[in-house]
Amino acid sequence: MNEDTLASYPYVRVRLACHKCSREGSYRLARLADKYGANCRMDDLLRQLVGDCKLINPRRPFAHRCGAFFVDLDWPPPPPDLPTEGQRRRLRVVDGGKKVA
Repeated sequence: MNEDTLASYPYVRVRLACHKCSREGSYRLARLADKYGANCRMDDLLRQLVGDCKLINPRRPFAHRCGAFFVDLDWPPPPPDLPTEGQRRRLRVVDGGKKVA
């Protein structure tokens, strides 16, 4: 099972909100799974739920974009290459291409 699908959503209610406007909503997970399918990707679901937002696809290339997000999910996810605690000890600062002791 993919972690980025509706089937892996950890709660019974799917809540969303927007950073740019006052949009907020709450949906039952079972109804969303019935309508969009349990394997629906979460980013596709978000586009479906806020499809009428005028900021989804603005006409100007640098205009404000929609700020909708799922309230109960940590977003944005952390980058996949963050070092773990054990890796931090092995990292060294390099100054000008030479090892610094």
